[in-house]
Amino acid sequence: MSLLRATIVVALVTGCHGARGRDGGDAGAAAVGADSGSAAVGATLYASPASRCGECHGAFEGQWRRSAHGHSQTTPAYLAMREHADAASCDGCHAPIDRLVPADDPARGDGVDCDACHTLSETTPRRSGGGFTLHIDDMTKYGPLCDAKNNYFHKVQCSPFHSQSEMCASCHWMATRVGSDDLPVFTEYEEWQSSRYGAIGVTCQDCHMPEESTAVAVGAKRRGGVAHHDFGADNPRFRSSALGLHASVEARAATVVVKASIRNENAGHDVPTGLPERRLVLRATTFDAGGHEVDKAERAYGRFLVDAAGEPAPFYAATRVASDTRILADETREESLELSLPAAGEVRLELVWQAMAPAIAAKFSLPTGDVVLQRGFVKVDKAAHGSGAALMVPVEVAP
Repeated sequence: MSLLRATIVVALVTGCHGARGRDGGDAGAAAVGADSGSAAVGATLYASPASRCGECHGAFEGQWRRSAHGHSQTTPAYLAMREHADAASCDGCHAPIDRLVPADDPARGDGVDCDACHTLSETTPRRSGGGFTLHIDDMTKYGPLCDAKNNYFHKVQCSPFHSQSEMCASCHWMATRVGSDDLPVFTEYEEWQSSRYGAIGVTCQDCHMPEESTAVAVGAKRRGGVAHHDFGADNPRFRSSALGLHASVEARAATVVVKASIRNENAGHDVPTGLPERRLVLRATTFDAGGHEVDKAERAYGRFLVDAAGEPAPFYAATRVASDTRILADETREESLELSLPAAGEVRLELVWQAMAPAIAAKFSLPTGDVVLQRGFVKVDKAAHGSGAALMVPVEVAP
């Protein structure tokens, strides 16, 4: 635990942008800062590294360390983009505790850690980048379990707010200003608001922090209603469960036509969402009877941002949206891909999640981070059905 005498700034304004600033003006004109709120000079500061919290809440620490929150300030993609963006503006969301504690504090370096959420008392969501208040000036931890009791290490306070989507909105809702226009960047919250899930009150936490039966702390009894803390988004099965893929192959004289139907059936937001550089790719490949690749075709879904010259650009350097082909919540997208396959062979179909679009990944010499969410294949023997005969074969697709 850190017990330091310091001025505590507890209100953070979030955002992330390039050197032009959020309003398109001078560099740093709208940098994320911690100068919008403060506590009394000389107040005691309570901030703990996640490893300290894990002494009592080890299961949750382990889940969190596998999550995107646990790696929010250490992934190669984040570090590469931060180097070229206005770095200080990224830290409000990616390293909120670091903004509030001294450089030698052991609580630094944990990204979006336990205290980033469990000292959070309120948010002010805004499309221009919201703000949130962290109470690290006392030993109270906030959470949705309203029958939890104070203990020797910290006090607890009932917070129904921690089960509401608004808790997530300050860092998952942001558009930057480019001239007089908004450039949408992180729009998960507004996508949820406009979806069926927002209308019926299915929150971010309902999907990303599902409840389970477990002990909250070492020595505590097992109980229900305890939220899981890996947030799901880095789990391929979790991503795959959001999407339904059905396909068939029509054999023609010298080609095959893959007809695919992709439905965003279990996500309360567009797919892909979050970082605009992410992609969902439908990829079809044909192979001859000897297993050699014959042809390949694909469709990429995402928010495609470009710079002033019309070239693909990371969000902090972008000036406009060239296209947005993401699949909306509850939307079904129909696709048709025609590929060469003169004779007998195989058609393979994959639904792939990419952490970063190839054009952007190449700028940073990073991998695209392809993860196959669903795949299927079908054998095609045209000779067995007569030359040029139309043959429709379903593709069995599985995670």
